[in-house]
Amino acid sequence: DAILFVGAGLSFLARNINGVSVPETRTLKDLLLEQVPGTGSHHPLDRIAGTVKRDKGVDFIYQIIKNNFVVESVDPRLIHLYDVPWKRIYTTNYDNAAEIARHGLYAASSITMEDPQSKTIAGSVIHLNGYVKRISPAGLDSELLLTDASYAASRLTDSEWLSFFEHDLTTSRAVVFAGYSLFDLDIDRALLSDVLLCRKTFFFIAPGADRIDVSTIERYGSVIPGGIDALAASISSVRVNYKVPQFPAAFTALRELAPPQHPVDSRPAAQLLLEQLVYGRFPESEILSSTKVFDDQTYLVTREQDKIAQEAIKTGHWRDILFIGEMASGKSASTLTLSAYLRQLGYRVYYAVKHSSLKADLRRISGYEERIAIIFDGYAQFREEITEYCARRQPAHRIVLSESTALHELIHGFIDKTPHLGPTLEVSLDKIAEADIPAFEALTNFGGFWGERAGAGVMTRRGYIKTQLDGSLYRLLIEIIESDKVQRQISELLQPLANDDRGSQVFCSALIVNMLGLTFTISEWQYLFDASIVRRVLAKYGDQLRHFILSDTDRIYVRNGILSARILHAFKDGEIIRNSLIGLYDRAQRSRREEGKWRDINIALVKFSEIEPMFYGATKTSNIFNYYDEIR
Repeated sequence: DAILFVGAGLSFLARNINGVSVPETRTLKDLLLEQVPGTGSHHPLDRIAGTVKRDKGVDFIYQIIKNNFVVESVDPRLIHLYDVPWKRIYTTNYDNAAEIARHGLYAASSITMEDPQSKTIAGSVIHLNGYVKRISPAGLDSELLLTDASYAASRLTDSEWLSFFEHDLTTSRAVVFAGYSLFDLDIDRALLSDVLLCRKTFFFIAPGADRIDVSTIERYGSVIPGGIDALAASISSVRVNYKVPQFPAAFTALRELAPPQHPVDSRPAAQLLLEQLVYGRFPESEILSSTKVFDDQTYLVTREQDKIAQEAIKTGHWRDILFIGEMASGKSASTLTLSAYLRQLGYRVYYAVKHSSLKADLRRISGYEERIAIIFDGYAQFREEITEYCARRQPAHRIVLSESTALHELIHGFIDKTPHLGPTLEVSLDKIAEADIPAFEALTNFGGFWGERAGAGVMTRRGYIKTQLDGSLYRLLIEIIESDKVQRQISELLQPLANDDRGSQVFCSALIVNMLGLTFTISEWQYLFDASIVRRVLAKYGDQLRHFILSDTDRIYVRNGILSARILHAFKDGEIIRNSLIGLYDRAQRSRREEGKWRDINIALVKFSEIEPMFYGATKTSNIFNYYDEIR
């Protein structure tokens, strides 16, 4: 139940038909240039290969590949490595070393990016750069990628294999890299930088790797020194008396809320609170472990409405719970608060993720006889899955739902008409209850978000929340976001983007899509921008964008809806916003006959009520007029 990634660093353990080691990148450059081994070249491999192809023809390159990458024998250490029943083996190497090492042990299954995903089986060897046994002179350009491993990553993320690759990552218990260099880490920075993947990713690095190499790799997972020798020795030692443990199969579209299995975040409480209140990034580990921000105050206020939901579960009158409220009313926070309470009662709690595998996961978990709670945050998008799950779930299973008040009122008949859903307690998060105002005031004050009101007395600030803000959490969050402290931080964060028009346009487009209430898959972003541009922006400006943009399975989305317009206005040049809108409208116009989000965008981007809030300042009117002139 683990994935293996193999790079060119293991090539020295395989011998080709000439009885010599399979060449790695530097040696392949020498072979292509017909120069003495070790001479080297400062030019990248893809440029050298392209030049040689133009000068000497494709047959010359084809013969070099066939003569040097067809493997006849492998080192015992490779046999130890490949003899493990890996869920899948991904390699950037052209050679057939894995196939030779596994011959007779497992069913033969060599896959390239040209194959459909349906051809893969357990243990398939997936050649990301092409496979020496599947090339021909006529199709060399499409069958083989003569470039470094970072270009291999581009090929993967540009193809329909991306979702399959992500599914393998999320459902595997471990991800092991062997023979990879720093260049190979571009397979997908957005995926490997995810904290959940980092915990189960391991890099076996060669002896002698310098401090800079190790420090860089540590950002993506655990580093184990000793390279292939350490990995092979571990496998040989363990398999002597190893008994396969029986684990329940992992879920793809159900994320379990688990107790912290890693040290609680060491950053100051004020920083975690800022990310929670401004960027909508809940410190989940601290919340589940009831960590205090100060005194007896936890990160989430257990509101009066939360206590009503907990009491309903305690007394047993209600099976399922529904939280409703307007934008930024605290629905996600209340589902998390209730999740922590359910865990204390012995429930296993899962968040549903919109994914093609969700129905299958729900069918499987519906048979579990233990206490289970499933959170459907934004239930409107899950109605089909909820209906099927309700018909199958065990008596000890509960459902927690959330949705905006407006959308719930539009589709509220779903709650009453769905068989086996309920009885459902509807909890309205319309306002901050008076009893909860002191806790919200104290959190705002601790974070330093009161601005000019910081000098006022505690009772004055509490009265301000009750009267001027009318007990609205949304308006309190706007107060926090518009404070000098937060505005200054946002401006400082986004400063590196100021002189990058393309990067700014990608970011602005993400904010606009979020303001329209939509999320885009990675493939949909690639309709708008070249895949390499999206990856470049996410990688180059990772420190800035991590506060605002997330990658989740195959989506890229903005964390906090109420922030989008405020962040958008941080771009002083309204022309960037206008160009981003025009680019979105152009793509939507070409796909307006299709059902779904592009049609919705096509309609939304004509409406003045949707467009007007995106512009501001002295040029607001002219930018709006110019936008409508352009799309007309």
